[in-house]
Amino acid sequence: MRIEDFTIPRAVLLDQPDDWVLPIDHWSGTQLHMFEVCPRQWQQRYLQGRKEPPGQSLVLGTLTHEGIEHGLSTKLLTENEPDLDDMLVYYGDAIWPTVLDRYGGEGEIIWDDKPDRVREKGAGLVSAYHPRISLLEPESIEHQFRLDLDLAVPIIGFIDLVQAHGRPSIDFKTTGKKRPKLKSDWQAKARIYQLAVPRAVDFHQIIHERQVPEILTGLELDTMVEPYSTEIAEQTKKRVAFALAEANHYYATLGPDEDWPQRGVVHDWRCDPKWCAYRKDCPAWQL
Repeated sequence: MRIEDFTIPRAVLLDQPDDWVLPIDHWSGTQLHMFEVCPRQWQQRYLQGRKEPPGQSLVLGTLTHEGIEHGLSTKLLTENEPDLDDMLVYYGDAIWPTVLDRYGGEGEIIWDDKPDRVREKGAGLVSAYHPRISLLEPESIEHQFRLDLDLAVPIIGFIDLVQAHGRPSIDFKTTGKKRPKLKSDWQAKARIYQLAVPRAVDFHQIIHERQVPEILTGLELDTMVEPYSTEIAEQTKKRVAFALAEANHYYATLGPDEDWPQRGVVHDWRCDPKWCAYRKDCPAWQL
């Protein structure tokens, strides 16, 4: 069965797009997971535009991803393995200042360590991952996709690496500690990716809170791979349709400003301030 052959009951779609009022122009795997966890958190971020200030972990992840992706781009263009020294020179000269500018400069980032220490840590993670590049077959890096699935808005996203010859897509995750299985937000993204590129997704953990960085992939642990099947893809499309219909319903009944349901409170680890920037004024946590 092909993705384009999937159908969703009209009742699920709440007559989309005829009754569509939600003022967004696209959906994504990140939005899907955030909305399913807590509609109010999604409302604060995507309707009210309350962005969190960039933290060190975000900056470190971006530095590491872009350092690795530069090496993969070299391999794709030249068909040769990238030289680590060249990767690190480019990392220091181009990636580091570009990433800082993207997040507003050093003064706008919430640092846990000194910026130079973070720059060095990122270089160390790129170095640790470098030997793995020889095992990959890049076909498309930062692969952008747009899915029109007969919903009111398209699904848009990026896949870190699509490999040639049907090999698994790759998503890079810079983490502080080893994850023995996929996090729920990783899985949500993988299943969106699979609507665009129908194959397994292998998550490559780049673990930095160790004396020596560790790389963990599906080669070491099969739980790092989200398998693909047409049945899973069909359920994912329905899952997206349900979430969009629910969000549209909240906008139609509550509007953009009245608080939407606070679902995070039923699994309150998600409401920890390090996971949610909107807890301070959330009605679920008012005394």
